[in-house]
Amino acid sequence: MSNSFKTIGAVGTAFFSMFIACNTWAQEPRELYDGMKAGKCAPNSEHLHERAVAGDLEAQTQFGKAIQENLCGVVEQWSPGMPEEWFRKAAEQGNAEAQVGLAEELSWDRSVEGEDAGVY
Repeated sequence: MSNSFKTIGAVGTAFFSMFIACNTWAQEPRELYDGMKAGKCAPNSEHLHERAVAGDLEAQTQFGKAIQENLCGVVEQWSPGMPEEWFRKAAEQGNAEAQVGLAEELSWDRSVEGEDAGVY
């Protein structure tokens, strides 16, 4: 086999690997969350967390949901029991799904203050 074929093979393998990595990044946050629900933790949980930290409103909402359900151990990895923080970030910027998630989180506090905050 000539050196040019070996080089093309190596480049093709590198391109394919890059395509797979980019394809995961191209997924929408809801697809990453759904993948986590299906048990496909890596790299979905890492990418969802990175996008949430970067400020993606939908990723923050989906990451909050993943924390609520402790999908793929995200609570232990990145956010011990704090879905409220992620929902609040997206809710304050107008994301309706995050607003509902935040209201649910706040309402779980069975005190009057918690329920009032959830309604607000």
